[in-house]
Amino acid sequence: MKNRNILIALTAFILIAGFVGCNFTTSNTKIITPEIRALGLPSSSIVGSITLTVSGPDMDTIEVNYQTIPSVINLAIPEGTDRKFELTVGLSPSYIALPTTVATSYKGTATADITSDSAIVTLNMGVGSTKLIVPDYQNNRLLQFENIDDTSGTLLDITTLGPILAGNGFFTNTLAPYDVDFDNEGKIYIANYDGSTDNGRVLRIDNISGLNAYAYTDRLSSIVALSIDRVKNIVYYATASTLYSSNLDGSNDISRTLPLIGAANISEIMSVSVDSTGMLYLIGNTAQAGADYQVIKLDPSNNP
Repeated sequence: MKNRNILIALTAFILIAGFVGCNFTTSNTKIITPEIRALGLPSSSIVGSITLTVSGPDMDTIEVNYQTIPSVINLAIPEGTDRKFELTVGLSPSYIALPTTVATSYKGTATADITSDSAIVTLNMGVGSTKLIVPDYQNNRLLQFENIDDTSGTLLDITTLGPILAGNGFFTNTLAPYDVDFDNEGKIYIANYDGSTDNGRVLRIDNISGLNAYAYTDRLSSIVALSIDRVKNIVYYATASTLYSSNLDGSNDISRTLPLIGAANISEIMSVSVDSTGMLYLIGNTAQAGADYQVIKLDPSNNP
């Protein structure tokens, strides 16, 4: 969002490479040096690279690479509106190579009008990319692949996960992952589809080894969809007839039963996704004569 006084919190990295495309081709020739900070950076011990890009509708894109951690970045850019800041942190190859690693990069973005040297920009960092996590519902397992070329993968099934859950005070004797997503820390959230309400829950694990396995107290059968709002830290999950939302730990649970405002023609929920503005997208069966599945954009604030 645009904001003339955006707070930017950041632990960033000492400049080692020059600008890319820095002709400052813009109708506005005044150069401003805002203060850029970042919040939520990963530990410096696992960082492999960091790149800051700044772009705008009337300027050339600036790209700067950093290597070590300073307290703040002061970067000279052309004065103007709609300046987009994007900080990408790539994790070190040795850390990514660990089989328990999920996140492969972190990213933070902000858009601001920059009109004075006193401008402060805050970048809230979150997971930018992950390894491939595949819910294998038919075979009752979760698979992790290093990349698209990986043909072996690492698996998690109930043989491993069940004792970890039991040790943490939860009972689930079936792993049937139907959908997965990630929060800003790279934790994995699983829509555990099962006909039994003892097993049909949202499960959360830190990595493919099942570390810190956690089960929501909301017991449901046949969870078909799950999506994380990484801005508001809300998890949405759904059965065929009901949409749920909660905090990331499962608290403050809210249920919304079909028909939903703005999606009254959907009679069966098939999939749920959420964008960066918090808007939901539902794929559902319309159950109308001659009709097919539809994608519906839904405002959750209109469905209390």
